[in-house]
Amino acid sequence: MKDSVFVFIYGYLPGIKYGGPVTSIYHFSEHFGDKYDIRIVCSNHDHGDTEVYRSIEKGWNKVGKAWVQYFSEKEYKTERFYELMKPFNVKMAYLTGVFSYHLNHVAIAASQKLGIKVVIATRGEICKNILAMKRYKKIPYLCLMNITGEFNNIYFQVTSTEEKEQLKKYLHIDDARITMLPNIHGKAIDLPRPAKMAGEARMLFLSRIHPKKNLLDAVKAAVNVQGKLIFDIYGPIEDTSYWKDCQRIMESSTDNVTVSYCGSLDMNHARQCYYGYHGFVFPTLSENYGHVIVESMIAGCPVIITRATTPWDDADNQVGYVVDLHDIEALTQAIEKIIDMDGEEFASLQAKEAAYIDKKLKLQELLDGYERLIND
Repeated sequence: MKDSVFVFIYGYLPGIKYGGPVTSIYHFSEHFGDKYDIRIVCSNHDHGDTEVYRSIEKGWNKVGKAWVQYFSEKEYKTERFYELMKPFNVKMAYLTGVFSYHLNHVAIAASQKLGIKVVIATRGEICKNILAMKRYKKIPYLCLMNITGEFNNIYFQVTSTEEKEQLKKYLHIDDARITMLPNIHGKAIDLPRPAKMAGEARMLFLSRIHPKKNLLDAVKAAVNVQGKLIFDIYGPIEDTSYWKDCQRIMESSTDNVTVSYCGSLDMNHARQCYYGYHGFVFPTLSENYGHVIVESMIAGCPVIITRATTPWDDADNQVGYVVDLHDIEALTQAIEKIIDMDGEEFASLQAKEAAYIDKKLKLQELLDGYERLIND
């Protein structure tokens, strides 16, 4: 019988609205599912929905190399999770995010009752730009968790120095309980790519439509460019008021720019989508890792991202361009640089991108780090 890893996450496949954490856990299970028995516990519906997934069955469902069991939120009970884990030799309980209190509290209590090590991946939730959103709810919550000792004897995985410092500041977590470890990425897919002609380009935005992801700045820049641009937007609309603001800007586009909303994609179709474009425009407010950025780089689709909001600041002029947050003029110029490239110049940028990610994404070292996280 294999050792088990239990993952508690607020949402998972077949959901399409939960964002990067789902991708992280999927890649984790695909890399480690042959060696460990990966068990995932999550909600039985998509984010913002109430309808239960029609494709799931009661009990354990096989999803990729993992087994998944789905519950309604009212079914999150300490005894239920205790009985769920009890038959297995669990090496680690792996939780995603610090603000999923109802799920985390029950999972922690059940794990500690069984003497199982608990690791929480912070998923960028405590980065400064994210805490600034609804800070009057989030910071008191962190203070309460600190006072009650909810996270005593809990270990944490972060992907940046900023997250580490925020953990120490708000939750007083000592260095010995913090592991800095990037998320696990996927592999390149063999798909055809569009030709690149000087003076025109196809670009995309792919993420949740929410103020945090900053689509508004991307649209403002796109409608101002010189040259021919097709700009496609993918992702679930989470904030309808914010989306209306984006639509108002989209309506101001000139004849040389076509901006379209293309709906939501499941994880596999999202990974394939980048191969049909010449650039990924993503002026996000904050990403602890940025799976969408990594998937775009792996696909050979140059990225245009914001400075000091992701771990990829050194990507400037190597895999695309890095601009200051809310600098619409610089964002516009970055898009135009890719539009102006001919096929040879674009191929040169893609070659730089391939060399960058080969050096930056050291998969085996990363997997060794997760092996230590599970077993140490």
